Amino acid sequence: MSTILRKETWLDHVDSWKKSGLSINKYCKENGLKSSSFHYWIKEAGKETYRSASAGKLVKLEIPESITTNRTQGFSLKYSSFRCS
Repeated sequence: MSTILRKETWLDHVDSWKKSGLSINKYCKENGLKSSSFHYWIKEAGKETYRSASAGKLVKLEIPESITTNRTQGFSLKYSSFRCS
């Protein structure tokens, strides 16, 4: 099984488990999965959700008209846990 297919298969299982209402152990037992592997893929699914939710999104920056600037000084922009300087 290729890595991509394997990943998609596991992520599909994670989605199915979330919808099933079953405990992890019961879902794994019913689907012939190792619970330790399943825990790993639950963690990976969370990372994947974060990546796809944050990738490629633009945030509108409102700059008040009353702002003054000094072009000799730099600035830093912070959004959530991201910082641009």
